[in-house]
Amino acid sequence: MVKKTYSNRESYRNLVVTLADKSFIQQAKQLFSSVYWNAGWRGDYMLLSHQIPENELKWFREKGILIKECEPLIDLPTGENNYPPVVYDKLYLFTAEFKKWDCVVFFDSDIIIKSSIESLTNIKTFGAICDVGKKNLKEQFYQSKGVFNNKYYNLKKLSFNSGVMAFKTDLINDKLLSELKCLIINHYSEFRFADQAVLNLCFYKKWENLSPIYNVYIDKYNYNLPNYSKYAAIHFFSNVGYPPVWTNENPYYNEWKSNLEKAEYIDLHKIVQKKEWNRLKILFYTLLLKTINPYNNIKAFINNVLGKCGKWLKQKHPAIYFKLKSQRNGK
Repeated sequence: MVKKTYSNRESYRNLVVTLADKSFIQQAKQLFSSVYWNAGWRGDYMLLSHQIPENELKWFREKGILIKECEPLIDLPTGENNYPPVVYDKLYLFTAEFKKWDCVVFFDSDIIIKSSIESLTNIKTFGAICDVGKKNLKEQFYQSKGVFNNKYYNLKKLSFNSGVMAFKTDLINDKLLSELKCLIINHYSEFRFADQAVLNLCFYKKWENLSPIYNVYIDKYNYNLPNYSKYAAIHFFSNVGYPPVWTNENPYYNEWKSNLEKAEYIDLHKIVQKKEWNRLKILFYTLLLKTINPYNNIKAFINNVLGKCGKWLKQKHPAIYFKLKSQRNGK
């Protein structure tokens, strides 16, 4: 059930959403703060809450942020490759109760919003951004022949990242959630990236590729963004080999912390006036970003190849592997 704190607040036609459990409460606050102060969002706000205690939800209710308390969507056995149930809560976005809004915009809570995101509401159906490194669909799964629920998928097609999504709610129908659940039940053990894999199957050949300025990936291969470029959202999607943005070892920590501190002053009765990006500005910074990305993609590819070579050497020739490792560490 969706609960609203300010019943007399003007009703808007668009909704921005993030997802959190009790370990990501601060991250959700930062996300909403950066949406409010940096984007000047004119729509409603919602938290998908996964088993967050009521005393922690009080802050969001008092700010006027809508809350959907999510029960685990599906009961899956625990296993080495299985994701925690919270990741599948994202699929609640495709239920009938969200049809009260025209457009839903979703951001993972490990994102900093830098500027206006209003143009995302101009989406025609469903939009997202190509996954990091322009992964094809095959890389969303551990092993697959491209057949899911008796339907064939071309695994060479590009896949999208589910950390940022925008969609018109008229695509929601009575069967959509059941179809998503069915895919999970029958194929969850094949999913490398859980909710992202099932959403790529659901919107196969039906998704619009949005500008990458709305989902700029930050990881150990791509963290030094040039000052001359501008972005709408930066996404700290990986903590492997790179400190999380909410730790002071991260170069973006001060910006993240500042946004979090300003969360206390959110007042959804007042809209912060921010200039919306026009098409020319979006196009310019999209092209500029595309000139930066190839270098980072090449660097990531080389490091990935070297990592695989290291695993092979460790497995086949451990003595040589550990000798080289000791030499690299100066021992």
